[in-house]
Parts: sequence; structure tokens; C-alpha cells
Amino acid sequence: MYMINALRCIRVSNFDKTEETVTPEKAAEILAPVEKVKTAILENCFIVEELLGIVINHYFFPVGSAPQEKIDLFREYILNSEFFSFSTKIRVIESIVNHEKIFSGEKKNNYSTRLREVMRIRNSFTHGEIRTDGKKIGLIFSQGGPQRKWLDDEYFKEIDQTLQLAYSETFEIARKFVPEA
Repeated sequence: MYMINALRCIRVSNFDKTEETVTPEKAAEILAPVEKVKTAILENCFIVEELLGIVINHYFFPVGSAPQEKIDLFREYILNSEFFSFSTKIRVIESIVNHEKIFSGEKKNNYSTRLREVMRIRNSFTHGEIRTDGKKIGLIFSQGGPQRKWLDDEYFKEIDQTLQLAYSETFEIARKFVPEA
């Protein structure tokens, strides 16, 4: 299999406004493990979004309810299209959860909040910039204005917990509509 080499753009920042600088080589060394974590985060966000799509597909087309060609058209031209965004999938799932009374009260509110957090995490890592000053690593992104998050174990654990809970709760919903779940 042909392997594509990943392009890298190392961004060095002087977060503390000190005179110290870090070389691009040292920055690349510092950022290498973070790039691996970023890849895992984005893959997990994609899995949550994919599972939302599977639930939506099976909700509107239960097994055996429609010809496969119709289901394939729905997936290709609606569910997997650029206009059926992550945000739209979240809104549809929220409607399904409400209509079917799957979650209620605090669990329903927490689930909605968690899905939006997954989307925010995905967007910040997709569109943001990871920078280092040689000591700290920061994620610079825009969400209602410029934002910065320090990329440390505490933040990564928080992200992991959010992604795991979003996945398990969505999987709980999937069990109601997807026979093989």
C-alpha cells in the first residue's frame, strides 16, 4: 500500500513573552507525541459522528423497511453529504431522543451538551493550531473569539472521558434501533 507522508508545519510561540526560544527541531520533538494524541482524538470524534449517522439511518429505515437502493440514496445524498453536518446530526439525534423518550432530565441535557463538546473538540483540533514554546503546548483556535487550551494530561483525560461517554450513550441509543448493535 502506498503511504502518504504527513506534511508538518511546526509552530513555535512565546507564550510567556520570555527571551528564550525553541528551535523548530526541538519543537517538532516536543509536538510528536501530541500529534499522535490529536490523531486519536479526531478518529474518536469521527467514530461518534459515524455512530450518530448509523442511528439516524436505522431510525428512518429500520431493517427490511425499504429497498436497499433507497437506503443507499439516503446515506449517499443526505446523511453523508456536506450539508448534513455534525451539528445537524446532533439536532436530529436530539429530536429522536425526545420523540422516543430515550433519555430524560439531566441525562438528556448532559448527553446533548456532551455531543456539542465532541463537535467543539473536533473543530478545535481540526481547525486550530498546536504550538509550543519548548515548555508548554497550547492549542490555539477560534470559538466565539480566539481561544487557547493547554494540552496537558489533565485536558487529554477530560477529552477522553467526554468522547468515551458520548460514544457509550450513543451506543445505548443505537441498541434501540440497530439490530446488530
